[in-house]
Formats: sequence, C-alpha cells, structure tokens
Amino acid sequence: MNEKHTYEDFEKENTFNRILNSISDGFFILNNELEVVFFNNSAELLLGRKRQDILGSNLFVAFPEAKGSIFEEKYTLAVKEKKMLTFETYFDTQPYQNWYEVRVYPHQYGIIVYFQVTTERKQKEIALSNSEAKLRTITSTALDSIFCKDLDRKYTFVNPSMAKLLGSNEIDLLGKTPEELFGAEEAATINDVDQRTFRGEKVSEIRTLAINGKAYTFHTIQMPLRNKDEKVIGITGIVRDITKIKQAESTLRKSQQLYNDLVETAHDLIWRCDEKGRYIYLNKACERIFGYHANEMLGRSFTDFMDGEIAERDMRQFKSLLEENGFVSDYETTHRKKDGNPVHLLFNAKIYQNEQGHVLGTQGTAQDISERKKIEENLIRNEKKYKSLFNSTNDGISLHEIIYNKNEPIDYRILDVNPKYEELTGIKKEDAIGATASHLYETCKAPYLETYAKVAETGESTTFETYFKPMDKHFIISVFSPEKTQFATVFQDVTERKKYEKQLQQTQKLEAIGTLAGGIAHDFNNMCAVITGNLSYALSIIDPQSELYDVLSDIQKGANQAKKLTNQLLTFSKGGTPIKEPADLNELVVESANFMLRGTKSKCSFDLSNDLLPCEVDKGQLSQVIGNLVLNANQAMPYGGRISIRTENLFIKANKVFPLFEGQYIKIRVEDEGVGISEKHIPNIFDPFFTTKQQGSGLGLATAYSIIKKHKGHITVFSELDKGTVFQIYLPASSKSIEKTLADEQVTHQGKGKVLIMDDQEPIFKMLDRMLIKMG
Repeated sequence: MNEKHTYEDFEKENTFNRILNSISDGFFILNNELEVVFFNNSAELLLGRKRQDILGSNLFVAFPEAKGSIFEEKYTLAVKEKKMLTFETYFDTQPYQNWYEVRVYPHQYGIIVYFQVTTERKQKEIALSNSEAKLRTITSTALDSIFCKDLDRKYTFVNPSMAKLLGSNEIDLLGKTPEELFGAEEAATINDVDQRTFRGEKVSEIRTLAINGKAYTFHTIQMPLRNKDEKVIGITGIVRDITKIKQAESTLRKSQQLYNDLVETAHDLIWRCDEKGRYIYLNKACERIFGYHANEMLGRSFTDFMDGEIAERDMRQFKSLLEENGFVSDYETTHRKKDGNPVHLLFNAKIYQNEQGHVLGTQGTAQDISERKKIEENLIRNEKKYKSLFNSTNDGISLHEIIYNKNEPIDYRILDVNPKYEELTGIKKEDAIGATASHLYETCKAPYLETYAKVAETGESTTFETYFKPMDKHFIISVFSPEKTQFATVFQDVTERKKYEKQLQQTQKLEAIGTLAGGIAHDFNNMCAVITGNLSYALSIIDPQSELYDVLSDIQKGANQAKKLTNQLLTFSKGGTPIKEPADLNELVVESANFMLRGTKSKCSFDLSNDLLPCEVDKGQLSQVIGNLVLNANQAMPYGGRISIRTENLFIKANKVFPLFEGQYIKIRVEDEGVGISEKHIPNIFDPFFTTKQQGSGLGLATAYSIIKKHKGHITVFSELDKGTVFQIYLPASSKSIEKTLADEQVTHQGKGKVLIMDDQEPIFKMLDRMLIKMG
C-alpha cells in the first residue's frame, strides 16, 4: 500500500487510459503522497488545467486553494476510514467557479476521485429554493386563502389565512376533506366545484358559505394541478373573502337607489350641464316645471329656453359668478315653458370637475317660484288692499328687524303692528313701534330671539305654539321673513282654546274613571245592601238593651259610611246620572252648609238672592257638592273662621270665558279665609284621587266637578296662599215652578199580601224574604 507508483506504470495500461479519457466525468488519481498520477481529458476541461502541468505535482501544490478546504477534509477521512465518500461543494479555480459533486474512493495506490460539474443543476436548485421561499412568504402573508388538494380532495397545503378562516391551524387541516370541515350543504357545493376542476375546468365564481355559523361570501378561483405529463394530480385554488365588499356594494346600491329616488321625486329641478351650458341630465321635475320631457331638453343649452335679452344677461352673469366664486346662489331668472308661458326660477349652481381638476360643467337645482312671484307682484299691485287686510284681520301682525352686535343677534325692534296686535297684547301701537322687544315686553332677553333670528337670516318660515308668561296667554305664532334681517309674526290668542282642551281632557279622564268606578260601586252597593238590610233585621229582633245590639249598631254606622262612599263613586258612572226636579237653591245651600258645620269652630254667613230663580237639580247630588265645598273650607281653617256663601241670578252671553250656552244661570259662590291652594296644585284639584290632605280620599272635588258637569253647569276656583279660596258654581236656571211637598210620616206597614221579589243576588233575596216575613 505504501509502494510508490509512477505515471509510467499507469501509461502501460493504454486500454484503461483510453476508457478513462473517454468518460464525461472528471477523473484523477492520487498516490499515497497525494501526487496526481492520472488526470483524464474531462478533468482538464472541467478544471481548466493542462495535464502536463498537473501530473506528478502534489494536489495541494497544483491547487493551493484546495488546501484546508472540504477536499482535504474528505480525502483524509476517506483514507483514514477506508470508505467511499460523496460530497458537493463550490470550488473557485481560475478560470472557473463551479459547483462540483465529488466521489472519493480510497485504494491501495492512494485515492481515486470522480467529479462532475453541477453548477447548472445547483443554480436551478437554488433558484427553485428561492422561488419556494418566495412562494412560502407570499402564501403565508397573503390575505387571501390559498390551498391545494390531492385527487382524494384532501388538503395538502393551506396557508395561514385559510387556517384562520376555518378557525384552525395549518397542520390540523392537512389530510382533511371539505366534508370534515364544512356542513353538508357547503361540502356539496365545494365538491361540485372540485369535480368540475378535476375535469380540467378553470373555475371562477362567487358563492356564499356558512363557516362556524356565520355566512361569508367568497370569490373562488380553482384550477387543476398537473404533472409534467399534463396529468391532473390535484387542485389548487385561491379564495377571497368579499363579504364586506358585498355588504358595501349592497349599501352602496341602497344609497344609490335612495339618491336616485330622492332626485327623481324631488319637487325642485335638479340638473347638470356640460362646459357649453348644454343639459346632460334633468330629473322628472322638468316635465312639471317646463312641460318638456327630459329627452326634449337634453343636449340643448339652457339659454334655448329663455328670451334673448334674458339669455345673454344670464349667460354673462352666470359665467362671472362661477369664475369668481365657483358657485351661483339664489339667482332669480325667467324661462319659457313649452306652452310659451313664463316660469320664474330660483337657481343654485356650482361647477364640477374631474379628478385632474378640469372643469367639466355646472350642476345644481332650480326652484319654481312662479307662485311666489305672483304673490309678490300682487302684493306690490295691491298695497292698499294689503294695508286694509293688515288693519282688519283677526290675527295680530307685527313687523320687526333684528338688532346685531358683532354679527350676533341680541334683540329686535318693532317696526309696525296692526290694530289686532294692540287688542291681543294690550300694548298701544305708539308704544310698540320703535321699541326693543326686551324693553317692551319687560324681559331680560327678547322673547323667542333665536327662532326669529333664524327666520330673518335664512328666510325659512316657521310656525309654533307657545305660552307667553308675561301676558299669561297661549299663542300660535307664524313667522316669515319679508326681507333679510327682518321678520313678521302673525299670531292668534288660543288661551281659551287651551282651556277648552284642558276641560275636555278633564271630562274624558272623569268618564274613563267613572266607567271603572261605576262597576266597582255597583257591586259594592249590592254588598252594602245585604249588610245594612240584615243589620236592620237583626236590630229589630234583639233586645235594644243588650251588648250585641250596641255592637250591631256600630257595624251599621260603618256600613252606612261605606254606602256614602259608594254613592260618591256612583256619581262618576252612568248610574250617577242626576234625577232632576225644580228646587230652591237657597234652601238647599243653607241646609247643606249648616249640616256640614255642626260641631265645628267655623261659621257660615249667607248672602242669598231674594228672587233666586228655580233650578232643576238632583237635590241629593247638589247637597253633596255644597257639603264637599263647605267641608274643604272648614278643613282649610283648622282654628275656625268664616265661610261666605252667596247666591245670585246671572245672565251669561255666549263667549269664550265659560264653556256654557247663552242664557239665565244661578251663581253660587263659596269663599273661605283658609290657607289657600298652591298655584301648582290648582290644575289638578278636580282630578280623581288627587288630594293634599293626609286623610283625604281625593274624590270630593272630583265628585263635585262631575255632578256640576252632569247638570250642564260649570265650576271654577281661585285661590291665594294664606288668603283663602273661592269656588263659583254656575247652574242653568229653570222656568218650572217649585212644588212644595210635605214629608210623609214614615210608618212601618204590616199586613198580608203577595209580594214579587226579583233580584240576581241570592243574599239580597234572602234578606228581603226575612224582613217581609217579619212584617207579616
């Protein structure tokens, strides 16, 4: 093995040499001293070195760049371990820089080396590796979902976006089919697309799939994967989530449809012209305003529909305004309709441009103000008639101008008022004209300044209803602007109407509660009848001296109190309809008042009319009204006091003060010197169950109100804290005379006979049966 062989020894084997020189692989042999003893033709070509320069030289002398390289390492290792080694490396040897695949064989003479230049293949591998790295980067960072499937439709590749969409990770998805990842319906849809792709079809479609219970819209592109023989070996595809795009498109369509609907149904003309002033768009309002169909106007200049002088003027002024400002605001002009009649228009326009800023034309709106112009012309022609109307109308009218400070409205001045203004406000014309509102109405700030200033500045009219506290009146006020910074008000006093509305609400409220109360009272009254009847029967058959008699008497008193409360509730219901008869109200008032004041510290003084007219009333109900008012008056004076009651005849004309028909009435006035009623409680005192007293039921005044209304009368209240309260009742007088009747002596009848009893309440039937049997 250590024997040294020379080149001459190998040359003797010519046949062997010819074979080695004919192969395409580089081939050389090193002896045990690492001297080159054979160097074939391909080695010369691949390494760029002549054989005669190499043979006999030490390898690392001939190729010093190989010293310390992988070549030395591998050659040494092959000799040491006596085994063949293969490696690939890059070797820079002038004039070549190449990749080599090297096979080293140790043998008894030294080392045999085969090598091939693999630069082209290596470059392809590197390029492929770089391409794969780029592809991995692209697919891993792509927002779209990317996948590959094999012929069994199992996923062989998914990118992170695909995994995220499916709520999983890339590893877990590999090897699974759509049937394992989607619902049956979605999997069937995907399978249909896959089968078409397997047949060689490139699929591009939009479809909706449900993933984890949420609906998505996807744009999917799929195509078959083929091998080098063009045989289909799988599927690859890209899936883009366009759910938000579709939603945006839907929103845009709806918005566009809304815009189109608004434009097409707009009352005003909406138009667009090109740079030469020719109409290129008109909404449907053109048919109503001009009488032309849009197609008849498109392509024609707007000046074609105007008289010559006006057309020249408008074209000149429009051009000047657009060049100066870029828009035209509230420009009045006149066009000709299809029938030749003029139409007055108010134009608003602005230029429109393309993305590069080039002016393409103008667009805007036009309002038909023909009617307004007619009104203005008529007002000018009929100034006298207007002035007459101004002075004779039943509405208050006032003209004002806004007072500004640094462009901010701070007050307004009255310029003119009509006679009705004086009547409704109580302010004289000479006091009003020239005065500021804050001074005239004695308010810190001019009333309704913001509303009036907006109308004066914008010209937009408005109407509102308000309560003006300084005058204690309700008004409906219409406001318009005759010119910039000015406004006019047309107003009505609706104070009485508001009172009527309130009274109507009160009546409706009472009727609603009365229906409920009537049902309750009716049933409760039946129960009271059973209780009081049986108590009367029991008291008639037991010893008056017994303890039981006293107990039953107390129960009877409580039952009678309950019956009185029931009668109050019945007043609200149809069952409380008054049974009227002519009566002397003086007598009724005195009896009722004195009865209520028995045992109290209060006294009652009467001022009764001697010729008081008769009045048809339900005596029981009216006694209840007087009793309630006197009781309230007494309770308002805990230490006693004087209650004044006055009656008088009164003729009431039809007016807005009282909700009463014209005619003769009787007025009953009840006045006390008590604590009075708070102003905030006055609007509610006739409401059912409203009370300011701890022990009150809240039914007294509500009952009084209901009774007076059912008598076609009216009741009012006025009160001041710590001064007292006044109630006034108005009842229609009657022409019928009062019949005096003597009270019949109550006698308990006894005897025999037949009595028919009809009642649907078994307890009442039994109670009456017992009493009739006892009476014989």
